[in-house]
Amino acid sequence: ERMLREEPISPEEAEQITPSREDAILVYRAVQGGGVKYGCDVSALRLSGGKIPLSRVRTAVEVLLERGLIRNTPRGLEPVPRQEKADLAASKIYQKITKAKEVSL
Repeated sequence: ERMLREEPISPEEAEQITPSREDAILVYRAVQGGGVKYGCDVSALRLSGGKIPLSRVRTAVEVLLERGLIRNTPRGLEPVPRQEKADLAASKIYQKITKAKEVSL
């Protein structure tokens, strides 16, 4: 939440919310399965199946939205067909998290 509102986050918080590539893949596949609503914690929890923390699910959703891999529609989140792979690390959100983590180095 705070990161999305452009508020500073600590290196520890950044570490907790950083999704791995595997996390992003799980989120994307859940969106492909349908029935995932944006901004709903219940959907985010269902989406992760308890495998990844809610904070990383939410970050992964935001990164996928930003990179154009999914879109938010009145029916819920939907995958966006693409031919090429997207560079998740190029996400502004991901870069902000990475920068916050570097503060502790």
